Amino acid sequence: MISFQDIEQFIPFIKPLFEGLRSARDFLARNPDRKTDHDIQIPKQTLIVMPEGRINALWWGMGTAAGKPAMQIVGDFQATNTSHYAIRISGMNFIRPRNVEVLLQRVTVEDAKTGMHSSKNFIPKRAIGELRMMFFIAPPICHDGETLVTDISFIDQFNNEHVLNDLRFRHIGPAKQP
Repeated sequence: MISFQDIEQFIPFIKPLFEGLRSARDFLARNPDRKTDHDIQIPKQTLIVMPEGRINALWWGMGTAAGKPAMQIVGDFQATNTSHYAIRISGMNFIRPRNVEVLLQRVTVEDAKTGMHSSKNFIPKRAIGELRMMFFIAPPICHDGETLVTDISFIDQFNNEHVLNDLRFRHIGPAKQP
């Protein structure tokens, strides 16, 4: 059986412990924005995206989708991951022009080891990834031989939107007839 006298001998050790815990609680209550080592700090810009340097990196062509004329828009990009996390491209938007219907969109990332493209691949932290994007839009907004100028954006798993303005897509297809 523990007597009151036994407990009294531990009070000099227990009292500073509880005062320390109370002090830590008060400090955190006064500083709610204080970051600890385990907090996730995601930057607003996780990627720097730019078109590949090849002449045929951005192109468009004519096709059909659901029985009606549609434009296929394809682009190859390099994306530099500037964060401390692996980044997955979870979506993209066709921003301009707005008067079109996006029938299909797909973005893939090349796996660094196998070279295979998939929408489930990640861009490793502090690395460069190869992206390929494709849109099918209707109605067609350009004629054969014209250059399509548009804005698109890529969205990562943290819902950061990375906008690319004034991209120029060349027409790939038969030459204009005189």
